[in-house]
Amino acid sequence: MRRPKPEPMWRRYLRFFGPDVEADLDDELRDHIARLESELHARGVPAEQIADTVCDRFGDVDAIRARLKRADRSRHWRGLRLEALGSLGQDVAYALRRLRQRPGFTAAVVVVLALGVGATTAMFSAVDAAMLRPLPFAHADRLVLVNSVYVPFDEGPAAPPPTYHYPDVNDIAAMPATFSGVTSYAAGGLNLADPGNPIRV
Repeated sequence: MRRPKPEPMWRRYLRFFGPDVEADLDDELRDHIARLESELHARGVPAEQIADTVCDRFGDVDAIRARLKRADRSRHWRGLRLEALGSLGQDVAYALRRLRQRPGFTAAVVVVLALGVGATTAMFSAVDAAMLRPLPFAHADRLVLVNSVYVPFDEGPAAPPPTYHYPDVNDIAAMPATFSGVTSYAAGGLNLADPGNPIRV
């Protein structure tokens, strides 16, 4: 039977930050084993048989220690959660009482919180749409943006030749080994074709 090791001195200082479950468990196991050994010695059991008798009666110390350790840790964390919830409830009740006593300050707090929540929601919506949400295409990871490409909007015979030497969008489309499909876009203002009432868009 393997006895629990004595608690080192440095671990005693850690109790300032909370209970040491393992050290307390080892102390309790050592106390139980010592009591059982004292009882057997008082009954006149030979010293060479005490260890075997303790092992038979007490069982596997490691298995008992592991089971008790899980139970103690679970009880410890459950107590911490209940304590935190109790403190939170007291703080909320105190804050509600103070806000009820000062309605003007309460109204200002509500307005500031509403503005903060609204601004945060708007910013997150913009960032989500622009950066986080994937593009609405079947293979968005295969999209490529090619800058500085000439887009001939007017294909008529009177179209003026470009004054800059950029590759044409048709030249990009003529590269099937590199691009499976090509489309183009450009920013600017145009007249919506309506003979009666044209609209600038």
